[in-house]
Amino acid sequence: MVEHADGRSDPAEVASALVDLAHWLEGAQGDAGWLAALRFGVAGALAETSHQSLAEAGFRQIIAQRPAHLWAWIGLITLVLARGDPGQAAALGRAALDQLPDEPILRRKTAEALEQAEGPDAALACLGPGADPPRAPEDLAYAIMLLRSAQRVAEVGPFCDALLDQRPADALALLARIELGLAQDDDDAALRAAADARAHHPNHAEIRLRSAQAHWRIGQTRLAAALIAPVPDDPTLAPAFDTLWAALVGADPDLGKVVADPAAIGSALDALLQKRAKQGDRSMFMKLIKESAPLPWYHAIGLVARAHAAGQGALGEEIVAAIDADAWPAADQHAFAVEHSLLRHGPLAALDLLRATVIGMRDPEAAARLGRVLLRAGQATLAARYLGRCLRKWPGDADMLALACDAQIAAGRPDLVADLVTGGRVALDAGRALHYRFAAAFHLARPNQLRQLCKESETVHMDKPPLASLIKAHLLLGDLAAAEAWLAKLDPKDDPLAAALIQRPRATWLGSLLNEARLLAVAVREKPMATAAASAPLAQDYFLHAHARIAAMQAMPVPTPAPPDAGDGLQPLHLLWPSPAPTTPEGQRLAAAWAAQMGRPVAAMSLDDGGEWLAQHHGAAVAKAYRLLRDPEQKADLLLYGHLLQHGGVGLGAPLWPRSGIAARLAAFGPTRLFRDDAGAPSTAMIMCLPQDKVIALALDKAVAASLARETEHRWFKTGPGLLARALASLHLDGDIADAVPIAPIALLYRAAHPFDPTPP
Repeated sequence: MVEHADGRSDPAEVASALVDLAHWLEGAQGDAGWLAALRFGVAGALAETSHQSLAEAGFRQIIAQRPAHLWAWIGLITLVLARGDPGQAAALGRAALDQLPDEPILRRKTAEALEQAEGPDAALACLGPGADPPRAPEDLAYAIMLLRSAQRVAEVGPFCDALLDQRPADALALLARIELGLAQDDDDAALRAAADARAHHPNHAEIRLRSAQAHWRIGQTRLAAALIAPVPDDPTLAPAFDTLWAALVGADPDLGKVVADPAAIGSALDALLQKRAKQGDRSMFMKLIKESAPLPWYHAIGLVARAHAAGQGALGEEIVAAIDADAWPAADQHAFAVEHSLLRHGPLAALDLLRATVIGMRDPEAAARLGRVLLRAGQATLAARYLGRCLRKWPGDADMLALACDAQIAAGRPDLVADLVTGGRVALDAGRALHYRFAAAFHLARPNQLRQLCKESETVHMDKPPLASLIKAHLLLGDLAAAEAWLAKLDPKDDPLAAALIQRPRATWLGSLLNEARLLAVAVREKPMATAAASAPLAQDYFLHAHARIAAMQAMPVPTPAPPDAGDGLQPLHLLWPSPAPTTPEGQRLAAAWAAQMGRPVAAMSLDDGGEWLAQHHGAAVAKAYRLLRDPEQKADLLLYGHLLQHGGVGLGAPLWPRSGIAARLAAFGPTRLFRDDAGAPSTAMIMCLPQDKVIALALDKAVAASLARETEHRWFKTGPGLLARALASLHLDGDIADAVPIAPIALLYRAAHPFDPTPP
C-alpha cells in the first residue's frame, strides 16, 4: 500500500483494499461475531468512499445472517434513500421495524423514508401508533414539521410543549404554537405565543408573519404592519408578506404613509446621535416615532438604551414618552417597564418593581430577566437558587444555565459550576462548557485545575473553543508558546474582543497581558534569575513574574467567623465609586446597607474632592498625579490607596452588597487581608490593612510615578490589581514582608459580599 511521508495512506489504495475485502466477504460463510463486525466496518467504510453498491451488498449480507442488527438496517436504508429510491427505503424500514419495533432511531429513519415516498401522514403514522411518543428534541421537532406539512397543526400542542420543556427557545415549536392558536381561533393563545416567540427570535421572518396575522385578527392593524415592515428576501415567504400587507392597507389606506421599518428608525437615531442634531432634526425623529406603528417593546427599549449609552438620557426619555406602550400586551408593558427602570434607575429600583408587580407564571424570558436583575442587585445567592429552580423547570435552556453559572461565581461558589455544566441538564457545546469551567478555576485561583483544563482542550473536539480563556490560562501558567498558538486561531470576525486582540491589543486587558508576556520572555533570556534577589526587579516591572511569586506564597487558612461583636475593631470602612457612578438613590441604599451590617457609619469617598484631600494628606506630587489621570477608575485607585495608607481599615474599590454577618466575617479575616481576582492579582474590590501598610505605600508610589510619567498602560496594570501584585511580590522577594501573606481567592470574599452592578448595561 502506498504511504505518504507523514504516514498517511493513499486514499485510492485504501479504497481498493476495501473493495478486495468486500469481494472476499461476499463468499465468506458463517455468522461468527468477528465476521459480522468486519462486514459492518467494511460496508460503512465503502459507503464513505462512494462504493455504494458494494456497501449495500455488505449491509444486506449482514441482515440476512443477523436480522436484528440495528445499524446494518440504518446503513442500508440510508444508502437506498441516497440513491433516490424512497419507496424501497420505506419497505426496508417497515421490514426492519418488524424485527426491531422498539428502536426510536429506526422508527425515525423509516419515517423519513415514508415522508419522501408517501407523504407526511404516512410518516406521522409510523411515529405515532404502536410506538412510544418521541422524546429526543430532534424527533419532537421532526414530528412538529410533519404535522405542519400535513396541515394538522391542531395536533402540535403536546409536541410543542415537550420540545419547549427541553429547548425553551426552539423557534419551530414557538412558531407552531402561534399557528395552533390561529388554527383554533384562540386569539389570546395566539397573541401570548407570538409575544413569547418574538422575545426569543425578534428577527425570525415567519414568526413575525404569524405574529402579525394574530394582531391583524383582533384589529391591531398598525402593530401588525410594524411586524411585517421589513419584507424578507426568502421567496417562499415574500408572497405571504405581500398578501397580508395588501389586506392591512385595504383596511387602513393611510398605513403606507406612517409605517416605518424598525431598522430605519434605528438608523435615524444613529444619525441623530452622531451629528448631535439640531432641535428640528430631533423633532422630526420624534414625529417618526409617534406616527409609526407601535414598535415591539424590545426594539423600543433598544432605542432608549442607545440614547442613554451615548450620554443623551433626555433624548432617551423623550423616546419613552413618544412610544405608544398601551398598544402592547400587558406582559410586554411589564418587560419594558422593568428594563427601563434597570436602565434609568438601577437594579435595586428594577427589583423593587418586580417585587411590587403581581404577574402570572413567568415564561423563560421573564424568569431570566428576574435572575439577571437579582444578580446585578447584589443578590447572587438568591439568584443562584432561583435560577437553579428555573433550570429544573426548563432543563434545556442554555442561556439560563449561563446566567446560573455567573450567579454561582458571584455568590462565591465557583466550585459548583462544573456540576452545572457537566450535570446533563443542558446539552452545552463543549467550547461553552469549557469557558465556564475556566471561569470557575480562575476565581478559585487553582493553577492545577487550569493545567488540567488546558490539557483537556487538546483532546476535546470544540466547534468554537473558548480562545480568550485558553490564551489567558496559558499566559498565567507561563506558557507563552501555547498562548501564541491559540492566538493564531483567532478570527477578527469572531467577536469584538477577537478583533481588538488582533488589531489593537493594548486596548484590551488580555492583549496587554500578552504583550507583557513577550517582553518578559526577552528580559528573562537576557538576564537569567539565579537568586530571589535577582528576580525582584522583574517582579517590580512585570505582573506575570509577580503572579508566579504570589502563586507560590502560602495562603492563610480559611478563617472561622468570629463572634459578631469582634467586628467592633474594624475602623474605618471606606467606600468609593469607580466610574460610571451609580444613581444617587442606589448609592445611598448601598451605603446604608453597609452601615447597617457593620454597625458604624461608612466613609464615602468622592472623586470630586479627591485631589484636595490627597494634597492635604499626601502632598502636592500625589495631588498632581491624581489631576493628570483622565480615567475615573485610575483616580479611584489612587484615592483608595491614599485613604488606606492614612487610616487603614476596609477599603471598597468596587460596589459589593454586604450579606448578613459580614462584620464577623471581616473580623475573622484579621486586620490585613487581600483577595486574588480572577487573574490571580490582589483585587481592589476590597482591601483590608493597617495604616502605613508597606504594600499599599509602594502601590501608591508606583501609581503616582506612572501618572506623572504619563504612562498609557491599561488601568489594571497601571494603577489597579496588576500594580498591587508587583508591589506585593517585590516586597516579598526583598524580604520586607513576612512569608505568610494573608491572601485568599476572591470567591471567599464573594461569599461575604456579592458583586453589585449599579451601572447601565
